[in-house]
Amino acid sequence: MINGFDYSKYLKTKKIVASFFAEKINFIKREENIISKIFDIKLEFISIINTNFEKEEAEVLKAILLGEKENINDKTSQIFSKSNLSHILAISGLHITYICLYIEGILRRIINNTKLRNCFMVMFLIIFIILVGGSPSAMRACIMMIITYIGKNLLKEKDFYISFVVSFFIILLINPYNIYSISMWLSFLGSLGIVLFSNFIQKVLVKKFNIKSKIAKKVLEIIVVSSSAQILIFPVMWKNFGTLSFSFWISNLLVSELVAPILILGYISILIFPIRKVIVFVERIILKLFLELVLIASKIPFNQIYLPSPSNFTILVYYLFIFFLITFYKLHKINVLKCILSIKYVKKQIKLHKKIVKSFVIVLIIFICISQVFYFTPKNLRINFLDVRSRG
Repeated sequence: MINGFDYSKYLKTKKIVASFFAEKINFIKREENIISKIFDIKLEFISIINTNFEKEEAEVLKAILLGEKENINDKTSQIFSKSNLSHILAISGLHITYICLYIEGILRRIINNTKLRNCFMVMFLIIFIILVGGSPSAMRACIMMIITYIGKNLLKEKDFYISFVVSFFIILLINPYNIYSISMWLSFLGSLGIVLFSNFIQKVLVKKFNIKSKIAKKVLEIIVVSSSAQILIFPVMWKNFGTLSFSFWISNLLVSELVAPILILGYISILIFPIRKVIVFVERIILKLFLELVLIASKIPFNQIYLPSPSNFTILVYYLFIFFLITFYKLHKINVLKCILSIKYVKKQIKLHKKIVKSFVIVLIIFICISQVFYFTPKNLRINFLDVRSRG
């Protein structure tokens, strides 16, 4: 089925190669190792959350803290989807950054040796990957953070692009079928978009509109970060879900500041028994506010606009165009804001860089011609029918 959901590929991204029904299951023996011990800890955490929080709160909290999204009901899932906030339920770079900052803050007061702190963080992140189930987005964020800490110890520096590429290949090495995982592509492209565009766009806007207020800068930062991520991920969303959004930044603005306290207080409520009741009380208030804001965000007009799925060619042209703009800016430092606001400036830049523009147009035309040859080439048509009638 064209652009349909391929359940077999989805199962392979979870390392499931077959499914079957069993009439009877006999438990013989469980292998005891570090992974089984960590899984036991996870089950204990889940039990604590279920005991101390109401059902809907517990479902959301288990997803945010432990990567357990399977028990979230359809209604809650649809609300998060409509509000463009599903990424909050998947453990990713946002969650890992907050967790690492908090733990590093504690370790600085206990351990003076920087290298020892970094080694501890690497061990923690390896255990954390196992704890949350090793989803592509969690693995991407954890592996990139691990490489960052190792780089600090060995080279005294960090490089986003090295950790980005290495984490990509490690995830595929662990399971090659992750290449079909939409969550992996959204995670990688979102983080790349933030790194490529957010700082630049924010500097341009702050300078252009002379923004000095700390609150205004913080609001702008949230809008710019969410918009920068969307630059690279929206074609994937459009292709796989047939939707576009023009109000995603409002949703992120409403709830982004609540993610950190929900995370930190959530883990504290699980780990520290003596003050659990007090922390749970505060956490439930924040969770109720969070869920209410998500519901409000889901009702914002133009949150999801349904469109026909684009062709692979359209998506590739889009990414080529983005690559061309980035290269053009890096080589010639053009003023992007003027390009948006002034047609005269665009014409001037085209005249100054005729060779580059011509080269790009030629490459694009060649690519269009080649792709159209393949597109119009007759293909074999196969139709499968499934007989679901009951047989007497």
